[in-house]
Amino acid sequence: MKRIAILIAGCLLIASQIFAQNLVMENEIKEQRFGTDILYKDNSNNLLDGHYKIADSRGNFIDVHFKGGKKVGNQTDYDYKEHKLCEKSFKNGKTHGNYKRFHQNGKVSTEGEFVDGKQEGKWEYFDDKGEVKAREFYKHGKAEGKWWKKGKTTNNAVIYVTENYKEGVHFGHSEQRHSDGKIDWEREYENEGTYRHKGYYPNGKLSIDKTFKDFKLDGKQKRYNQDGILLSEETFSKDQIEQVVVFYKNGNKKEVLNFSHGKKNGLFEKYSEKGIKLEEGNYKDDFKTGIWKTFYEEDGRLVAERTYKDDVLNGLYKSYNEANRVNWEGNYKNDEKDGTWKRYDLAGKLIQETEYKLGKEISNKDYK
Repeated sequence: MKRIAILIAGCLLIASQIFAQNLVMENEIKEQRFGTDILYKDNSNNLLDGHYKIADSRGNFIDVHFKGGKKVGNQTDYDYKEHKLCEKSFKNGKTHGNYKRFHQNGKVSTEGEFVDGKQEGKWEYFDDKGEVKAREFYKHGKAEGKWWKKGKTTNNAVIYVTENYKEGVHFGHSEQRHSDGKIDWEREYENEGTYRHKGYYPNGKLSIDKTFKDFKLDGKQKRYNQDGILLSEETFSKDQIEQVVVFYKNGNKKEVLNFSHGKKNGLFEKYSEKGIKLEEGNYKDDFKTGIWKTFYEEDGRLVAERTYKDDVLNGLYKSYNEANRVNWEGNYKNDEKDGTWKRYDLAGKLIQETEYKLGKEISNKDYK
C-alpha cells in the first residue's frame, strides 16, 4: 500500500508540473532575435518552457506554450475582459496552421492559414455580422491570384474591388465597381508600379486615361467630359509635366503649353474654335520671353508682335494693318512706351512720329 501511495503521489506531482500555468507580466519576458527566429527568456535569462499566461499592464493577456524558448502549439489572445481576440498555432517558434481573429461580439473577423511563418492559401475577412468583406490568396507568404474586397465610398455607396497578383505584386487586370455593376476605375498592370489607369463617370463614359511607370506618371494623360469628348492631353515623364494640349468640344486644339522642370518653358500656342492660330510665343521658367505674336481670328493675319523679357514688355513692338504692312512700331521699356514710335498708312508711308519717355508722351509730329 505504501508503495502504491508513493506512486500515486509521484504521478500527481508530474501532472501538476505538466498542467501548471506560469503567470507572468510581459515586462518579465525578454525576446532575443536571430534572423526570423525569436527566443523567449525570463529575467534570469532562462529559456521559457511550458504553459504560460502573459499579461500586459492593462490586463490583456495571451495563453501560450513554449519549448526551449520557442512558441509551440496553440496560442490564444484575450482582452482584459477575457474576450477572445485571436487564435493561432506555432511550430518550432513560427506561426503554423490555422489563424483566426475575432470581433468584440465573438464573430470571426479574419481567418487564414500560416505555413512556417508565412501566409498561405485563402484568407478571408468578415464584418461583425459574419459577412465576407474581403478575400485574399497567398503562396509562400506572397500575394497570388485574384483578390476581392467590399467597401463603401464617402457617400456610403457599396463598391467592390478586384485585383490580381503574381509573386507578391500587382499583375494584369484590377478594377473597382459599384453594386449595380457600373465601373468606377480599372487598371492593367505590367508590374507593381507600371500600369494604365482608366477612370469613369457614373454614366459609364471615360473620365481619365493615364499611364504610370515605376509609380510615376509617364506618357499621356487624357481627360474627357461626361459626353466622352476629349478635354485635354498631358504628357509626363517621371512625374514631370512636359506638355499640355487643351481641346475645344469639336476636337480642335485650343492651347498648347510646353513645360520643363515643372515650369512653362518653350513654345505656347493658342487657337480659335475653327482652328485658326490666335497667339504664339515662348516661355522661360514661367515668364514670357522673346517675340510674341497675335493674329486675327477671322483670317489668321498677323495683328502684332511684342517683345518680352521676364514677363515684362521690353523691346520692339509692331502692329499690322489690313494690307499686312506695319501700322505702328516702337519700343517698350519695363512695360512703358519709350523712344520714338512711328505710325504708317496702308501703303507703308510714315504719317506720324511720337516721342515717349517711360510711358509719358514728350512730342508728336504728323506727316502729310
